[in-house]
Amino acid sequence: MTTWIEPPPKQKGMGCIGKGCLLIIVFLILLVVAFVVGIYVGTKPKELPQVRSTPAEQEAVLTRWDEFESTSRIEPPPAPPVPSPVAEEAPPPEAPPIPVPSPPSPNRIELTAGDINALIAGSKARGKGFVSIDNNVARVQITYPLDRTATRTVSKSGRSL
Repeated sequence: MTTWIEPPPKQKGMGCIGKGCLLIIVFLILLVVAFVVGIYVGTKPKELPQVRSTPAEQEAVLTRWDEFESTSRIEPPPAPPVPSPVAEEAPPPEAPPIPVPSPPSPNRIELTAGDINALIAGSKARGKGFVSIDNNVARVQITYPLDRTATRTVSKSGRSL
């Protein structure tokens, strides 16, 4: 007499190996997050370069900033000058038109790193930010105390970001 052996039922979901690998991956992600937070969050604020600026320098930059803010952004820029027609021979139609440079917008401000640092030094953010500009690339360094965040568990540790 022959008895048929039935195959085991098909597994539903992940097996033990799948669950174990998933647990290890989640643990490694949490470990990386803890490592990154440990590097970027210190117990004392990062020391930034201190910029000394006189009140006159700060006032000059603030005046330029206020002048920039007071100009209307809706106001259209002035129209470029239209060249007067000349009785000379017109250029052939194949020649591309000569572009006329547009005048600078009245709503433009250019600040150097020293100007921005003077603005920072004159505000309540003094000592918490520093800007440097190299080859038209700005590098901003800040330090922020975490006791001002909504999470009160971190605030007791006196850490800074």
